Amino acid sequence: MNRKKFAKEAAEQFDKEINLMDPMDVFWFHNALTLVTAGTDVLPITSEQVGVFKLMKITAEIKKLHEETKKSGKEVTVRDVCKISDSIMKL
Repeated sequence: MNRKKFAKEAAEQFDKEINLMDPMDVFWFHNALTLVTAGTDVLPITSEQVGVFKLMKITAEIKKLHEETKKSGKEVTVRDVCKISDSIMKL
């Protein structure tokens, strides 16, 4: 498989067909995440699944950062978000 070609095609299709402001598209996205990560409690975890779990972890950590900084009256910076993403991607 040509990974770069696949990634480009998948990203373009996602951008064209999925609007995460649409509740049904969020439902389909969540459904896909559930399908990709299912069975990891009894089956070996693939490298592809690790990538999906990293995406899930990054999402949760960015949300947590936003909630914490909102309470303190501060704003989240791109640097803060990149720091979270980079640290999780290195795992």
